[in-house]
Amino acid sequence: AASVHLLTRKVRVPVPTMRQLDQARTFASEFEQQSLGDIFRVPYLSNSGAPKTDDAVYDSVAEEDGSGKRGRRTSSAPPSRSHCSSWAQTEFKVDRAGTIPTSDLPENAQPEHFRLYTGCQKEFYQHEIYARICVSMGFIHFFQSLCFYGLGHINIELRAFWVAYACTFVLATLLALVLRFEIIPVTAEGSRKQYLPRCEYLGPLAVLPAAVGMSLDFRVQFDPTAIALCWVFVFVAYIMQLIYSLRILEVVLPDDKFPGLGERLGASWMPEGFNKVPSSFYHVLYFVGPPSKLQPGQ
Repeated sequence: AASVHLLTRKVRVPVPTMRQLDQARTFASEFEQQSLGDIFRVPYLSNSGAPKTDDAVYDSVAEEDGSGKRGRRTSSAPPSRSHCSSWAQTEFKVDRAGTIPTSDLPENAQPEHFRLYTGCQKEFYQHEIYARICVSMGFIHFFQSLCFYGLGHINIELRAFWVAYACTFVLATLLALVLRFEIIPVTAEGSRKQYLPRCEYLGPLAVLPAAVGMSLDFRVQFDPTAIALCWVFVFVAYIMQLIYSLRILEVVLPDDKFPGLGERLGASWMPEGFNKVPSSFYHVLYFVGPPSKLQPGQ
């Protein structure tokens, strides 16, 4: 999606309007706006300063090497600023940088195509992250539904109460492990306050009162006390399931106050301004973004 966005909006050949064509025209009166050296230059006789190859590096002032001595200029680079025409200087800088050079950017600023890709990612990064979270939530709800389905099927069809406890215990353990690996609340300073901390584990625990209530409901002999206890366990399971659902809603909401983690090798990192994501899933987002600046030597 990002490649199509950039290729169709940034890289495609633009169709100029009449106004753009008028601005691109050169008038004879602009001859007077050039420097005196360009005005009195003899065509084809004097050197215009155009480089001989595309690999030349233009330096207005000779750079110093590590020993502190003046470095030698490349043979293909244009001559010094005093012998180089203004149009050759501008054209050479544009060809080397790939765009019009700007002086307000630091030396370690990310390249232009990195900035374009970052701006493109900012329009769809929430969709990409929440698509992965929805897949994770799908597996979590599927595992919990298997627990309740196993209770109903084994108790009603097979009448094997202990088997129902054993099967649902394995599935509930699997659900608890998935919740433990996927949801890790962030306790960093500035992050959003957790109103229901650790309540996501009520999801697998809600299966236990449901299993006890179903065992009492399907007992052989009728007993009013057992029926009353069955209703108590039913409402306990409902309350635990409700709190679990509210906790899941809390962890999937975007955390605007989360400042993010520092950029380090092998760890999750989001570019600056990409903070409308749930912080509890920050460790498993695996979002690939361009670096904000170049490393020394790049």
